[in-house]
Amino acid sequence: MTDDGFELVQTKVPTHVKQLLDILAKQRGMSTYELLQLLIDGFITAAKASGPLSPQMKTMLEVLQTDTSWKGAFSFTGLSGTTDVEQVILIMRQRDQAGRAKPGFGIAMIDHPFCGGTTMTLCVDDILERVVEVSMKGLYRQLRQIGVSLESESMRETDHAV
Repeated sequence: MTDDGFELVQTKVPTHVKQLLDILAKQRGMSTYELLQLLIDGFITAAKASGPLSPQMKTMLEVLQTDTSWKGAFSFTGLSGTTDVEQVILIMRQRDQAGRAKPGFGIAMIDHPFCGGTTMTLCVDDILERVVEVSMKGLYRQLRQIGVSLESESMRETDHAV
């Protein structure tokens, strides 16, 4: 069932699990439905997967692509030649129906935003790794070497192992 870009996802759980979910949700001041959405969001952000852009992200990229001041913002890279935007990392805050900011922030990384083949990931591990790789190459190399010796798959895992 699709409704304005949303789809219903359902599952059956044993009665005692539903009761536990209700208790956990009540402790956090939310409905069981909201708790399940939060759990799904957490699972998606931990997954090492890239996928399609949401309609809102597509709209935002279209606006950025047509904004001339955005295109000129990259002059720091050099006065000659062209600059391509390889990735965009967004830090976002969600608002409720009344316009109040919800607690916390979300992060998304969009690959090839204006070049076709555009994908998006919400995986915090992948985003952190990319930021450190681009902004601090020497530190990134050192952390990766430590990670390889510890058999960790991400900088976060390396941090926990040290």
